[in-house]
Amino acid sequence: MSQSPAPATVELGGGHLLRAATPDDIDDIVTLEVAAFGASDEPRLRAHLNAPATDTQPAGVDDWTVVCQRGRVVSACGLLHHRLWVDGAVVPAGQIEWVATAPGHRRGGLVRAQFSWLHRRATEHGMVVLLVAGIPYLYRRFGYGYGLSWPGTWHLADDSHRRLAHRGQVRIRPAEPRDVAALVSADAHRHQRQVRIERSSDTWARLVSYCRPGGAERLAVAEDRQGDLVGWVKSEHADVERQVWALPSYAATTDVGRALVAHVAAERPPEWSLHLAGGPGAWGATLRATARSTRYDHGIFVRCPDPHALARALVPVWNRRLANSDHHESGELDISLYRTTVRLHLDEGKVTEVGHGPIIEDPFDHADVGVAPDWFGALCFGRWGAQGLAERCDDVTLGRYPGLMGTLFPRLDSDVVCDL
Repeated sequence: MSQSPAPATVELGGGHLLRAATPDDIDDIVTLEVAAFGASDEPRLRAHLNAPATDTQPAGVDDWTVVCQRGRVVSACGLLHHRLWVDGAVVPAGQIEWVATAPGHRRGGLVRAQFSWLHRRATEHGMVVLLVAGIPYLYRRFGYGYGLSWPGTWHLADDSHRRLAHRGQVRIRPAEPRDVAALVSADAHRHQRQVRIERSSDTWARLVSYCRPGGAERLAVAEDRQGDLVGWVKSEHADVERQVWALPSYAATTDVGRALVAHVAAERPPEWSLHLAGGPGAWGATLRATARSTRYDHGIFVRCPDPHALARALVPVWNRRLANSDHHESGELDISLYRTTVRLHLDEGKVTEVGHGPIIEDPFDHADVGVAPDWFGALCFGRWGAQGLAERCDDVTLGRYPGLMGTLFPRLDSDVVCDL
């Protein structure tokens, strides 16, 4: 699906001008965003806006948009770059973040216009998936669906951390620039057979740069007696909500996990709640043993602008799944998205090609496969697995292929939290 390049400027009416942000806009963007989200976001925001260009990414401010009226920035948002791992396959992805509009300028189409601009920009970058975390339902109007679940969230009782013994010799300290290489290595130990965002050395360097002891965002590492990094935890202190969040983190053992949880809990201000996002491995096992599970109410928004491009990226994963199954079919599997169709060419249990099939407006009528386009991300990323998706969604059917679809699209765990 081709799109024209993002235009340089767009007149939106009412004296509003949409354009790409420049370094001269950074202070105005920060002022707008802090007014919307609070001062705790400023260090992270400036770290992104001032990030220099790298071999793989443009400068941070280059993928931001602003809407100005009489020279004043009244709306802004940015496009972040990610590499999304889906059961071992790398999928180029983006995330639209820090969507803010000044009071008096809202509900006038300014955000919709910026999303359209950033969608074109994402296509220029070759992104086949876009993520957004935000107000329930809002972004479904922009072509997004609930494609990913938040990781399991765990709540620690007020005094639980006092029972977390520091078994073994584990030292917890703030992360430093010298830890970046070890953080990249530790991050690679996260389970590959799931959905996750890859954190590059540039990402870790940026995280270390704006996370500070005593600040709104903190990054701590755990060292063993030999001085090797054996765990890390990133926590966010939200003063407006009076709560602390710990993102999905890494621990080499449950003892390390207990020490990290105790560290975050001990830093929590009195009367603040503590929420810990789960994940695979020893970190998740620690939470299951020490905290109680809670549920996050809605998913992460996902947009798949070119479902055929996403399908092509997943072919190696599908072929691995088929090779480990009893499915050795040959022929064509059409997945109707109602307005378009993703056709998988199968040859003795191997996907050999992804193409366009005929438009099937009513896949239920002939027992074909049908997936509403806003649920295609949930199908590909294994939010519930193919069967679970069909059970939940009225406009999803597996037709006469439930077994094959279940093999191609199993349920996957995810520790994606749209982290920055």
